[in-house]
Amino acid sequence: MKNCPYCGKAMSSGYIFSPRSCAVYWLPTGVRLKSWIVTTKSVNESGGIVLGEASKYGFIAKRRMVSYYCKECKCLISV
Repeated sequence: MKNCPYCGKAMSSGYIFSPRSCAVYWLPTGVRLKSWIVTTKSVNESGGIVLGEASKYGFIAKRRMVSYYCKECKCLISV
């Protein structure tokens, strides 16, 4: 168990899931995908990151990232 970097309280570990087992990705504020098809390449080229790992055959989650959640701060950290 990790402690929250903001308040120092214990964080709960878990995973981020998505509907239909699709991989999850993050984009900077104000940025849109450069392609209308979501792939690891299109996310990376748009300045984003795929959380975990997507398979080569469709944007399906292959590996999920461990995430930690602080109930006090409502902070979520993925590693």
